This record gives sequence, C-alpha cells and structure tokens, in this order.
Amino acid sequence: MKRTLAITLLVASLLVMSLPSAFAGAPPQRGSRVVPLGLAFHQGKLVEGYAFVHGYVKPPKPERPSKSDPLYTFLARGAKWRTTEPYVVNPSNGDGASPSLVMIAMETAAATWEAQVTTDVFGPGWTTSDALVADWVAPDGVNEAYFSDTELDAGTVAVTIIWGVFSGPPQARELIEWDMIFNDALSEPWGDATVTSGAWDVENIATHELGHSAGLGDLYTVSAAEQTMYGYASPGETKKRTLESGDIAGIQELYQ
Repeated sequence: MKRTLAITLLVASLLVMSLPSAFAGAPPQRGSRVVPLGLAFHQGKLVEGYAFVHGYVKPPKPERPSKSDPLYTFLARGAKWRTTEPYVVNPSNGDGASPSLVMIAMETAAATWEAQVTTDVFGPGWTTSDALVADWVAPDGVNEAYFSDTELDAGTVAVTIIWGVFSGPPQARELIEWDMIFNDALSEPWGDATVTSGAWDVENIATHELGHSAGLGDLYTVSAAEQTMYGYASPGETKKRTLESGDIAGIQELYQ
C-alpha cells in the first residue's frame, strides 16, 4: 500500500514538473490568464485541470511580431477528444438573453468548429433549469455551460475549465471534460451584438471558449488579433463567430 502511494506521488510530481509548454507565458493578472487547478483521479486515470480565464482589459501595445508568430497553439500536442461527449447548458441569465438565443449560440459555435473537420468533436447539447457547478477541484464527467454572477471577478468575461491527460506520449493524451462559465455580473448585457449594440455576444464568446474545449490554446500576439482564439474580447465584438486561417489550421491538424 505504501509503495503504491509512493509511486502515485512520484508520478504526480513528475507530471507537475512536465506541464505542457503551451500553458507557460500566458499574461498574468491582466484580464486573461491560465490557472492550474492541480491533479485528480478520474475513472482510474490521473488527470490535470486548467482554467482559461478571459478578460476584456487588453494588454499594453504588443511588440512588433516576428514572422514566426504562430496563429494556433494546442493545450498539449495530441490532447483531443477520443470520444464524443454531450454537454448541458443552463441558459438562465440576469440580462434577459432568451434560453433559445443562448442555446442556438452554443450549438452554432460548436457547429462552426465541427464544419472544419470530418469528425464530431462535440456531442449533442441540451438545456436544463438545474443549477450547474463547475469542477474546479476534480472532474465529474459532465460538460457544463452556465451563467454566474458570483464565481468570477469583475474583470473576467468567461472561464473555461479543461480536464484531461496532457503529459506522456501525444497519442495517449486526451480531453475528458470541459466546464464553461459566463460572467453574469458584467456592466454590459449578454445577448446578440448584431441586435443589441455593445452587448457581450454569446456566440462570439462561446466560439472562442469551445475552441479550448476542443483542445486549442489562447493567442496573444498582435499578428493573431483577428483569430478566434485571440485571448481578449470586447463588448459588441462578433468577429470570433467565424474562424480564421490559424483557427482552421489548428483544429484540422488536431483532428486529422
């Protein structure tokens, strides 16, 4: 028993020391950042969790990019969905965005990514009125999306939590769960920004967040500012609804 525990702790420590490089270098405390959630066991596997925190406070003017700046990055090379998993959405919010608007936005965002590959990345989605709780400590096997006016700070637009296997051989890495939280305490309302000027566009933000759910990382260089996976957003923005060259290349390479 003691030997098994010692081996488990050794494996956990090695995993912590070999976190994928894609998580390094994200801008700390500037509206958007990546927060390690630690290790947990899920269905007999040791998995890692990360929270992708997205803000609307843009960073200082970035330096002139080099020609080698990437237009896509992965959570970890090879880390993707090996099975198709459904998701559940509680569309209730304090801004009056209708349940149908929220659900259509989520479904359209998922379809936008899946249109670029030959496999179903996301399973079917359905709505619920039950309270949903994001898994900050350990995964529960349910992919969830909901609005909250208490969980996120004032500078945060949305958070996506990803649990998976990010270390070891790329062919053995996989995603096992995602949870998505939209901040319901922002000054500007949630809705359809093509209808309500200055609103946080649900589809715009959902498309970006589902990029993480599929296995893509954030981008922060000025050359990537038009990509869906650029790590900052603003009220009234809708350009993330459609994918750009880097987004398409990334999802296709991951799910080829």
